[in-house]
Amino acid sequence: MNRSTISTATKKSALSSYLNDISKVKGLTKAKERTLTARMASGDQKAEKMLLEAKLELVVAKLTFELWKRINPSILSLNKG
Repeated sequence: MNRSTISTATKKSALSSYLNDISKVKGLTKAKERTLTARMASGDQKAEKMLLEAKLELVVAKLTFELWKRINPSILSLNKG
């Protein structure tokens, strides 16, 4: 299936599903992150998956904020008084 045959509704549904899934991932404490990193370094694939999922939520949050700043720059300037 090529990109032109995927409907916009399907793309939106897939994105919504993805964002919903990663929003369920709990953040990591520094201690938990260190533990998972050590486990991952010794080959633990479950630890690697947990780290990646936790980081994906941060990446999406950062990208969302950056996009929001570009769309709504005047709102951010209100705080600069």
